[in-house]
Amino acid sequence: MSITSTATAAITEPPVAPNALICPGCGEDVIPVPPAFWRLADGLPTATFSHCDRSALCRTRVGDVAEPVEAR
Repeated sequence: MSITSTATAAITEPPVAPNALICPGCGEDVIPVPPAFWRLADGLPTATFSHCDRSALCRTRVGDVAEPVEAR
């Protein structure tokens, strides 16, 4: 009796380099460092990205802090 096994490789995209990310609100480059000033009163978890001057990323139209996007 022979057992045959087939392995399927998961197709994953390579991670995006942090220097390839921008703020979707203003288009500025972002860095993978939390903002220098973060209002805990917002009730939001601390952001993991900020603008190069360490300010928080721009807020969305509904008031949430935006997530960085890949520059095109």
